[in-house]
Amino acid sequence: MIIKKLFFIIILIILIVAGLFFVIKKINMNMIILNNSANSEIKNNAKYGEIVKYKKGIAIQFPDFTLTYTGDKLLSGKNGATWSMILNLFEISNEKNTKEVSWSSGTGEIAPNSFEFNGKKYNIEKDFSDKFGQLKQDELIVNFEK
Repeated sequence: MIIKKLFFIIILIILIVAGLFFVIKKINMNMIILNNSANSEIKNNAKYGEIVKYKKGIAIQFPDFTLTYTGDKLLSGKNGATWSMILNLFEISNEKNTKEVSWSSGTGEIAPNSFEFNGKKYNIEKDFSDKFGQLKQDELIVNFEK
């Protein structure tokens, strides 16, 4: 009788441990899926001329293309020049074409950077906008140039 109760308790403990293991594994898998989907998130319906928050690897859907911030690149002066500047790199794409564009305050003038994509002209504003004033570090504006 005692052996049967002991056997039953051992089986019960094994089932509880196995169940906990399964639950923990399921939680970890869900966290991996959530992390991967966060890296491929697309912000839909961004409008030209409006402030948009951006983050590395997150695509932002504008009417004519998708814009994705891909990171920064340090550009140093040539021939021993002491200046350097940071380029903010963006990928512009649609179902047919992909193009890399950059924005930088360069030597200090904070102005829009113009680019062309599929025969249309646009510009990116960062850090400062004539219309909105100072922009936050994670904000930009894409304008359609008519």
